[in-house]
Amino acid sequence: MENNIYLINLGIGLGTLAVAISVAAITYQQYRVNRLRLRHELFERRFAVFRTAQIYLSKIMQEGRLNDETFRTEYPKFMDAWQRSQFLFGKDIGDYLDSVRRRSLEMRDLGIEKKHNEAHKHLTWLCDQTPKLFDRFGPYLCFPVK
Repeated sequence: MENNIYLINLGIGLGTLAVAISVAAITYQQYRVNRLRLRHELFERRFAVFRTAQIYLSKIMQEGRLNDETFRTEYPKFMDAWQRSQFLFGKDIGDYLDSVRRRSLEMRDLGIEKKHNEAHKHLTWLCDQTPKLFDRFGPYLCFPVK
């Protein structure tokens, strides 16, 4: 009889242990899934900023200037992306996008003032930035698999 009680208590203890291990395993899996989901969401938000900057620079390259249409349609999107970058990236990306913003506006102003040589310097710099976007944003968009 005493042996039966011992076996019953052992069974209850092992059952409790099995439930605890199962709960711990499920909790760990939920942690991993949530972590991957957050990383995916961060990637999507960062990629949207990258893509907006890429489109903005591409439009400037296509036109050879910051024309009224691009200024009206793409510049507000770029400004929004620049502002969001302050929270999604390090200071380096925010500063970089700010320099793109400033150079494009200076180029626009110089073009209006008919100072084409100075405007062309800004245009050349802006055109050179399109391939550099990948280098600048790359560390923030590539996540090591863990």
